[in-house]
Amino acid sequence: QFYPNPVDETTIVEQHDRWSLSTYPSVPGLVEWYAIAFSNGETDRYPVSGFGSYAAVNMFNPSLFVNEIMAINDSTISDESGEFDDWFEIYNAEEYPVPLEGFYVTDKKDNLTKWQFPASDIEILPSEHIIVWCDEDEEQGIAHTNFKLSGSGEFLAIVAPDGVTIVDSISFQQQQPDISYGRTADGGEEWNFFDSPTPGATNQLLSIDQYNYIPFGTTDFQHGITAGSNNFQIQNQPGIYRVSFKLTIQKTGGNSQNIKFFLAKGYSSTNLVAGSEVYANVSNGEIITISGEKLVQLNAYESIGIFSDTSSSSVQVLASGSSFNIEMISQ
Repeated sequence: QFYPNPVDETTIVEQHDRWSLSTYPSVPGLVEWYAIAFSNGETDRYPVSGFGSYAAVNMFNPSLFVNEIMAINDSTISDESGEFDDWFEIYNAEEYPVPLEGFYVTDKKDNLTKWQFPASDIEILPSEHIIVWCDEDEEQGIAHTNFKLSGSGEFLAIVAPDGVTIVDSISFQQQQPDISYGRTADGGEEWNFFDSPTPGATNQLLSIDQYNYIPFGTTDFQHGITAGSNNFQIQNQPGIYRVSFKLTIQKTGGNSQNIKFFLAKGYSSTNLVAGSEVYANVSNGEIITISGEKLVQLNAYESIGIFSDTSSSSVQVLASGSSFNIEMISQ
């Protein structure tokens, strides 16, 4: 595949009119070649006689990952044209830049060459990310595919330039608007939903910084809060759930303190689950354990977590001895 590759700001005609060629031999070995150019009825050959040659070698496919997906992008991030289109993110886990020219992207297992990165100098740097727009608008740029993502879930893959080798793939489930689905760690094996998507950046678990959310193992209810699987859940199926928790609480200073703990939805302490309140009085130097349980109706992808009615740097919810469990009772 030929493509223009001029030298910027040159006054040399040959450099201004420079073209490059990409080719992908199917097998390793010696490749002999020549090129013919046609212009104004004239023909030029290079080399004038004989052949040029190069050696094609076996290459390991680079560690490129489908890292994050958003199949329903209503308002999260817009492309160069200001449109909120489907997108996914590629992560380069290698220690060197990887040119993307020639790689394929597809949403069909029976058509691995559905869309190909065009001839260009686009590359992804080590430990970096790139967004690919799945919008059927190829004319908008080199990272715009000829297909869209399905919000009901589907297959997605990165395919090597040979058109056969799948570099990475994912079959994802039904998606929700403006909630992305990604690897909890860049290039990792575990996937999770992100209410705060990170297109083009390092993936992070769902995080909040709302007043009085209970983060296990921290000494401050108010700051530096990162949600974890032991104290925060998003369910992907609607239904009635039994939600239970046990909190081991330690007081490290100040007077005794009355604290209310409760369940709440939607990352906000204002969305109290009525009847889930548990009360505790804890004194300086004391460690106590309290527990609670509640049947809760949850919609698909609705969150639920544990909160308190106070903020105190002298009260710690210990990770050891604390737990948060949720199980579906009925749909």
